[in-house]
Amino acid sequence: MKLFISILMILHGIAHTVGFTTSWKLANPSGFKTTVFGGNVDLGEFGIRVTGVLWLLTGAAFVVLAIAWITEQTWWSSLAWSAFVLSTLLTIIQWPEARIGIAVNASLALALLVYVKLEVAT
Repeated sequence: MKLFISILMILHGIAHTVGFTTSWKLANPSGFKTTVFGGNVDLGEFGIRVTGVLWLLTGAAFVVLAIAWITEQTWWSSLAWSAFVLSTLLTIIQWPEARIGIAVNASLALALLVYVKLEVAT
């Protein structure tokens, strides 16, 4: 189960690259937008690229988190909550395009919590 959750976190981290590639015009340049919050706030090209870098860093954090957790590093939990919070904030900022991220973040966080609680109880 721990390996399965870790693989899901890695896949979630990889999914974050969509936010990076679209904001840097590496994928779907015809659909390039500089707006966030449902098109209500225009960040401009520089601002949307900064947002893209945050997507990339958060994705990398999920990959590192999964590896740290599976290898039982002591610092994994602080990275976990930071990654989930930042990922959720990015999802809210890029709503509605990234709306599935809310469900994925909540599901992964819940699975992680349940697993850790069950592991501690045994």
